This record gives sequence, structure tokens and C-alpha cells, in this order.
Amino acid sequence: MNNNNQFLQLRTALTAWLKNKQTSPTGPKDIRIGIWGTSRSGKTTYLAMLYSALEDSDEWRVQAGDDHADDFIDTHISEIDAGKFPPATQPTANLNIFTYILIPKFSQGTGSKIVLNFIDAPGEFYEDIRGNGAQTVKIHEAQNNQDTSGDIVDYLRSCDGIIFLIDPIRSKKQGESYKTLLLRLFREFQKRSRKNDNDMVTTLEQYIAFCVTKVDKEEIWSQGKKSADLAKDVMGNQFFTKKLKNFFSEGRYEFFSVASIGRYLDKDGKSREAVIYPDIPETQPPEPPQPPQPLQGGYSGGYDPDAPSGEPNTPPSSSSSSDDDWESFNQTSNTPELPSLPQPTINTEVEYEPFNVIAPIKWLIDSIGLTH
Repeated sequence: MNNNNQFLQLRTALTAWLKNKQTSPTGPKDIRIGIWGTSRSGKTTYLAMLYSALEDSDEWRVQAGDDHADDFIDTHISEIDAGKFPPATQPTANLNIFTYILIPKFSQGTGSKIVLNFIDAPGEFYEDIRGNGAQTVKIHEAQNNQDTSGDIVDYLRSCDGIIFLIDPIRSKKQGESYKTLLLRLFREFQKRSRKNDNDMVTTLEQYIAFCVTKVDKEEIWSQGKKSADLAKDVMGNQFFTKKLKNFFSEGRYEFFSVASIGRYLDKDGKSREAVIYPDIPETQPPEPPQPPQPLQGGYSGGYDPDAPSGEPNTPPSSSSSSDDDWESFNQTSNTPELPSLPQPTINTEVEYEPFNVIAPIKWLIDSIGLTH
């Protein structure tokens, strides 16, 4: 009798142990990697060329996680093969997270699955975390194994690692500085990570790969700078040397130089850029906007010096009470439309080699794997 009781107790304990083992958080689980990038940082080109490079990899098997991702890959790789860069992503009311699934070729079927999530949204969506608060996407919660809705910050916080695409050309010409954009984002990360005001301020959990893009451009390539130095040039010395340490522990971030298209070797063995830039003739600076002349029985709204440039050429909404006035004015307006500028193309006559597109993913996977 005692032996039977001991057997039952042992079987109960073993059953509980096996159940706990199967559901233990220390076992293999999905690694989720997200991506962030400003307008013109090359997100679409990078994601297309990343998939192509992973297909050629000796280490990984990759597949599209859904039909949207499959269409994305087919469309944009076809464009690149034809020598065209993918067009800028247009704003849309519905935002979806697309998925690539990576599995190590030599995992024996027991390792983690790597899920690369990305939102095919224009760069402005990533930059304006406050203005885009009303736009939400479906986010997978691993601990509950269910989807929920959230904004861009929630999406990034749901990831184990994030690739930040940093454009060294854009940073000098337009938009807010990367220092401003990243500080705003990481401060919001910190705020949402604290469940209440009494919680201690801690560093962020995500692993971050800061990737300086377009390093195949001659003006950057010829400098021969290290990835960290390129990142410091773009982010600013103060953010690079001091601010980052407020948000991340040592070893939680790394810097990479990335070129989605890359370069090729000419017949003399010299490295050349594979992007062809059109000759754009110099043009006269545009004339400043002039006040519209009032017309008889027509448009008489006057000239608003505080209105955005070009506003008189934008029709008012259908709810406006001045539709007839606008029509009279617009019929006599002969303001020419600006011609579209020729765009860079990809040299399809050479065998170009993308640079470092897989390296950030590999570092993130290796780093995250140590803590899973």
C-alpha cells in the first residue's frame, strides 16, 4: 500500500514536472525582430534585398510569413532586378505587419524560430510617434499567444530586437535630426516600460542594431570610416557618447554599415558604385508665390500671407462654400506643374554585391539567443 502511494505521488510529481518543462519560459521561443526607419532611409529596398540575401545564405532558411509579405517580396525584387528602386511607400488608412520567418538550417528542429516583423508604412509614420497615435496595427503578444492593437511604439516594444535604419544623406538635408527623433522615441519607450510612478527607472530591454545605410555611395565609401564613427556623425557626438547609455546597458546595441545594393568590381578590379545617378541640369530657383489677381464675379478670397506655399492651387474640400468661386479662378490659372526629376537607377549590366545586409540580423539573433 505504501509502495502504491509512493508510486502515485511519483507519477503525479513527474507529470507536473513534464508539463512545466513543456511550458517553461526558458525553453526555445520565437525571437521577434522589428524595423524602424525614416523617410528615404531605404527600408523597402533593404527588406527586399535582405530576403534575397537570406535565400542565398548557407545558415538560414527563409519564407514569407503571409500573402502580404509574399506580394511585397515579389513586387520589389522584380523592380530591383529591372534596375528600378521601389517607389516611396504611400500613406494608407490600414497598416499591416508583414512577416519573414527564419529558421537555422542546422537547428535539428528544436531551436527558436526568428520572426522578422515590419510595417510597410511611409517613413513619416515612424518619425511622428505623437501625431500617428491614432493609427494602430495588430501586435502579437508572445506571453498570451494572441494579437492585440497598438501604435508604433507598442509595435517596437513588442520586439526582442530592432533594426534602426539611419540615412546619412537625409540627416544633412531635411527633417528633424536623428538625435531628436531617437530621444523622443526612447523616452517614450522608458515611460511605457514603467507600470507606475513608483517603479525604478531601468534600461530598455530591446537589443538595437543601428545601421547606417547607403554606405555604397562614393562620398561615404571613400572615407573608409568605421560603422560607429559613421553613426556618430549622423547622431551627434553627445547622443552617441552619453545619451545612449541612459537608455541601454553595455552590449545591448551595436553599429553597422549597410548597403542594400552595394558595389561591383570593374574590369580593372576597382570597386565601383552600382547606382547610376542621372544628370540633373541646374534650374532657376522657383519664383515666390504671387497673390492671385481678383477676377470679376470670381475668386475674391484675397491673399493670405500665412497660408502654406502653393495653397491657392489646392482645391478646397467639397464642404467648402466657395466651390464656384474656385472653379472660376482655377480655369484662368496657368501655373505650370513642376516636372518630375529623373530618378537614380541600378546598373543591371554588372554583378553588384550588397554589403552587410544580413550582419545586423545575425548579431541580434546571437545576442538575443543568449538571454532566451
